[in-house]
Amino acid sequence: MEPTHVIDPRSRNWNRWAYIAFTLAGILFWLVSDDRTLPITFLGIALVADPFDQQVTWSKRPLWQRAWLIVHLGLAAAALGWAIGLGDRP
Repeated sequence: MEPTHVIDPRSRNWNRWAYIAFTLAGILFWLVSDDRTLPITFLGIALVADPFDQQVTWSKRPLWQRAWLIVHLGLAAAALGWAIGLGDRP
């Protein structure tokens, strides 16, 4: 089944740069900011800008791409859980 829409290659390039920028911003804010929710936000938003070819369905992507995105999601979710857990401290 052919895709019904074609994604402009320039759009793919922007997604890759947005992914890198948001991921690096999340890491940078994690290192220098006292607010622990800001890096989590940036790491989560980075996943919206899929850095890989969006025309390839999830099941047809290479294993390393799927693993990369799942690990990224897992780290963002773990960071969110950690930040929520900090709120439970007296």
